[in-house]
Amino acid sequence: MNRALRALVADDEPPARAHLCGLLTASGVRVVAECATGREVLATLARVPCDVVCLDVRMPDGDGVEVARHLASGCRPVVVFTTGFSDYAAAAYELDAVDYLLKPLSAARVREAVRRVRLRLRRALGSPEEGAGGLDAGGRVAGSGERVPRLFLAAGDHHRAVAPEAIVYVEARGT
Repeated sequence: MNRALRALVADDEPPARAHLCGLLTASGVRVVAECATGREVLATLARVPCDVVCLDVRMPDGDGVEVARHLASGCRPVVVFTTGFSDYAAAAYELDAVDYLLKPLSAARVREAVRRVRLRLRRALGSPEEGAGGLDAGGRVAGSGERVPRLFLAAGDHHRAVAPEAIVYVEARGT
């Protein structure tokens, strides 16, 4: 995918929305729409094509999790959640979110999310580097429909989905 990613940014707070738009633009993403409510997101997606939707979790008229649930599967844009609340991370990943960014957003985390979006889209298009046996955009084994189990681990200012078989070593600290 050589063209610029097209993004819809949804946040009910105009300064937060402007900040994210600036970070996305600096990361080479073209913001094609901005929305302040869940209802507005769904209406906009019906007429404006985009590759990724950046959703705040708490918005009027349909929070980000509700909006992600309503998006049609298959050809839907990928979802990145942007929120100040860490307690929705598991629900976000159950909805196959590419990333879950905690506010305040940093340029480095937005760049990483953009990298993950590009990787997810390449995999969904069956790029050669993924090869047979990879994961589709829904986190399922390509061609099988079998869902790959994931653990959700706190990693600094975000949560990361990890396949259990990728864990080599675990160390516990504290109580």
